[in-house]
Amino acid sequence: MSIQPAFFRSAPAKRLLDRTAKIAAAPMTLHHALDDDNELPILRWGGCEACAFVASLPDGTGTCRASRRRAAALAKSQDVPVTFVCHLGFTCVSVPPIANSDYTITLGPYIPAETDHDIAFDVTHGLRALLGSWPKNAPLPFELSDVRSVPGGTVSAVAEWTMEALRETAAAVEAEEAASNDEDAANMASPESKPKIDNADSAAPTHGYSWTSLAALALLCGHSRIVRTALKDRLEEVGAAPNASHETARAFLVQATSKLLETARMMGGATENAQAAYPAFVAEVSANRTTPEMLAAAMRVLRRVRPNNTQQLPDYLPRLVDVVYKQYKHDLMLGDIANTFGLAPSTITRALARRVNGAFCEYLGRVRMEQACRLLRTTRLSADAVGKRVGIRDQSNFGKLFKRYVGMTPGRYRKHYQNKTTR
Repeated sequence: MSIQPAFFRSAPAKRLLDRTAKIAAAPMTLHHALDDDNELPILRWGGCEACAFVASLPDGTGTCRASRRRAAALAKSQDVPVTFVCHLGFTCVSVPPIANSDYTITLGPYIPAETDHDIAFDVTHGLRALLGSWPKNAPLPFELSDVRSVPGGTVSAVAEWTMEALRETAAAVEAEEAASNDEDAANMASPESKPKIDNADSAAPTHGYSWTSLAALALLCGHSRIVRTALKDRLEEVGAAPNASHETARAFLVQATSKLLETARMMGGATENAQAAYPAFVAEVSANRTTPEMLAAAMRVLRRVRPNNTQQLPDYLPRLVDVVYKQYKHDLMLGDIANTFGLAPSTITRALARRVNGAFCEYLGRVRMEQACRLLRTTRLSADAVGKRVGIRDQSNFGKLFKRYVGMTPGRYRKHYQNKTTR
């Protein structure tokens, strides 16, 4: 994936990076390595007196760069965030934001809250190595008060979330550009031509974060149980991966919770209270050892979301969500629901289109596929039986809808994600 520096300044990437710096509560820099000795600074958030002092020294910038580059090389080779101690004794994290690229995000310096030693001793030792000497009892030439003490687990979790979220954002941008180019090429070749449909099964579901719009709408409507179930479903999918671990699940939950908050905000939700509690949530999840504990921590944050008073939520939407999730197995018709609510069908269509980017049939179909995924993971029901359980009686139609919304056939999904106890 070829990414230009302008990508990181684009609205979605910059918003994501701004949030990372805020949550990590530590300085952050983004560099692009030009060669072994030179790099291009792209973006910077915050700073500290210690770093400013080092930069003012003749060899300071080079020493700092060498420290970062060693950690960046390891992070790039393993394709994971790497925690390291810089030349002054502070802790930092190197993040490879895009796979197989020369970009590096550095979070830090910060002081892990878990350490109990005097950081000034380490800093003095680093100064001696940098300057050649430093008087034993001389005061430091800068203050340490602006170097934040942060739980180490928080910064690591934020680093993992940032890496995954940036890559997903980059992939979405690339896909959008490719689709636009394909459409332009098709229009030039033949205005009436249609794009090809790839019938090959994918190795992983492509529904990505499309589920967040369903969950965010349920959240704004006060249906927190639906939100918790959606998060639990995604954690089960993450846990089915061959190399899945507790750290993988934790990083995913941190990322997914942030995405839900952002989606709810874009729908008109008031998320300020939830965002204020988010850093504490990240730290709490770092210490949690079980999935129920992590889910409970996420829900404590998400339940702080409220409809925005200036963008009032239509009073019929909570009832609509309730009806769809309780009666998705039945033949639900928009006209019948609109008559029951005393509304025009177009009113409901416009409200859903603004929030989930789809009409009623699209919304219902996505809800049904969420239920179908759960049945395929947790039962031995045939695909035909699963389709009937979620309100789709024609097996061929179910298969087409499932692949459209999930990105693979029901059989392939079950092969990848079915719980081991039901195999």
